[in-house]
Amino acid sequence: ATFSYSQCCGQGTPMRGVGNLGVLKKKDLQVVLFHKYSSSVNQTADNPYLILDANYNFIGTSISYGITNKMTVETELGYFINKTQRYKLDPIYTLKGFGLTNGVISLKRTIYKTAAPNWEIVGGLGFKFPFTTSYQMVDGVQLPIDNQPSTCAFGIVPKILVFKKFPKKEVTILFIHRPDINFKNSNNYTYVSGFTSALFFSKQFNFISKGTTGVLQIRNEIRLRDVKTDGQLAETTGSAVVFISPQVGQVFLKNYFISFAYDFPVYQHFNTEKLKYKHAFTFSLVANFPSKKD
Repeated sequence: ATFSYSQCCGQGTPMRGVGNLGVLKKKDLQVVLFHKYSSSVNQTADNPYLILDANYNFIGTSISYGITNKMTVETELGYFINKTQRYKLDPIYTLKGFGLTNGVISLKRTIYKTAAPNWEIVGGLGFKFPFTTSYQMVDGVQLPIDNQPSTCAFGIVPKILVFKKFPKKEVTILFIHRPDINFKNSNNYTYVSGFTSALFFSKQFNFISKGTTGVLQIRNEIRLRDVKTDGQLAETTGSAVVFISPQVGQVFLKNYFISFAYDFPVYQHFNTEKLKYKHAFTFSLVANFPSKKD
C-alpha cells in the first residue's frame, strides 16, 4: 500500500511524501522524491505580532532498503527552498530562511504479522541529526526561530504502525503514531516536540485505471511549547490541529508511482493569536527497485 504522510508548517523536517511506510522485502530499495508547498495566514486582522502570512517550499527524499524481510533502514533528507514570513509594515517586510533541514536515519521492524486476517504491526526508531548547529544568518542578521530551516539540534523519532488489509475489497487501513522529540541545541534553545497520529484509508480503483489508488487521511498533530534559553516556556508556541488529507496516485511503468495530496485543516487550536494553517500541497514520485529474487 502507498500512503501520504506529511506535516504542514512544522519546525524542522516535513514528513515524507508517499511510499511504503511499512517494512520492505529483503534487498528491495525504494526512493521517494517529493515537493511540498505549505501556507499559513494570520488568525486575526489585528494580529499583535504584525504577521501577514507565511509559506514554505520544501523538497525532500526518503531512501529505504530492506535489510531482511522483517527490518528496513530508512534515511530522510530535505531542503527548504524558502521558509518565508511577511510582516504588516510599510513597506511590507519579508524574512526568508532556506537550506538543509535535519536528517533522520531510522530502523523499522515487523513486530507482529499474520497472513489472515492480514494484520501487521511495525515499530521503528529514528535518530535526527542537524547538518549545522549554528543558526542561519542573512545579510549579517540572525533569522528568527520561525524562519530557521533546521532545529540545529539532535533528536529521536520513534514510531508505531498498525496495518489491516482487506485483499478482496482492495482496501488497507493504517494507523500511525510518531512522536518527534527535539533535544536542546547549541544555542540552549529547545524546539517544540510534536506528536502525530494519523489514520489512513486506502482503496484501489482499478476500474478507473489499473494501478490507481485513492487515500483519505485524518491526522492529528499536537505540539508542545518551546523551551527558551532562560528555561522558560515560549508562550507563542504550542498547538493542536486536525487535518483531512485526500490523495490520489497512479502506478506507471510497473515500479513507479506518482501522486498528489492536499492538506486541509478542520480544527485548529493555538496558545496564541499568531498564524493558522491555510492548506498544503504535496507532489510525490516513488521509484521501487525490487531485488532480482523478487
